[in-house]
Amino acid sequence: MIRKDPGNRIRELRQKLGLSQEKFGLKIEMDRTYFASVDAGKRNIARCNIKKSPTVWVLI
Repeated sequence: MIRKDPGNRIRELRQKLGLSQEKFGLKIEMDRTYFASVDAGKRNIARCNIKKSPTVWVLI
């Protein structure tokens, strides 16, 4: 089951910062294509990716 809440929250904050998915992905040290699918609500963000980037903890 895909949870869209984290993706929606990340997208909302990314847009407030005025960053593209690519620039935001670089900022949080996450692959752009992986991040884009999370941002679009097509994929859940893996726990290991949340742990990998402290920035993601703040966003979610």
